[in-house]
Amino acid sequence: MRCLLFGFLVCVTCGCASVGNYFLNRLSDFGDCFTAEAGVGYGLDFHILATNLISTGVGASYIAKSAGVSHGVPYSAISYHLGLPVLPFLQLLSTEGRREWWVTDTVHRGLPLPTRRVIRTPPPGYLAKSILFVNLMSISPPQSASPVMHGYPNPDMAIFDFEVSFTLGVLYLRLGFSIGEFTDFLLGWFGVDIAGDDRVRW
Repeated sequence: MRCLLFGFLVCVTCGCASVGNYFLNRLSDFGDCFTAEAGVGYGLDFHILATNLISTGVGASYIAKSAGVSHGVPYSAISYHLGLPVLPFLQLLSTEGRREWWVTDTVHRGLPLPTRRVIRTPPPGYLAKSILFVNLMSISPPQSASPVMHGYPNPDMAIFDFEVSFTLGVLYLRLGFSIGEFTDFLLGWFGVDIAGDDRVRW
């Protein structure tokens, strides 16, 4: 009985639409916490991202097409990953003048698919180049090359993402969880929107 009375008072004082918006925004915030992506390509690899500072893996893969959702954004994309022991051999065989001998792992998630349309916003993704496990891009980001984080509604929310991905032959899978978005989800119950993504839905 008390719950019904409380619900009635909330609807009268705040409006049922406001209550509906509140809970829909909480549901949306919870969904933003997860990354799930699957695709096809070729390779054999395993990669781990633990915040923007740590990125490492083994093997190599090229994902020709994948589909997924990250931070609430659905997308299609291309990605690649080169790790130990493959990357040192590729560096040795490279004919380019600039060789990054110190890099042991490099990965780029969220490259746009080829299209005739102009892509203004790339898919959610990131670029990482590591020595063993330390992501050099988080320490010294490039000035003119691809940005470290791109395509996210709020890149600051993606800095503390954790994810694993692997390729087995032609199949690719990537799963992740965002500490930043989860913090936004928790604070949202108290009216704090650090991600800036709450909106009026009707």
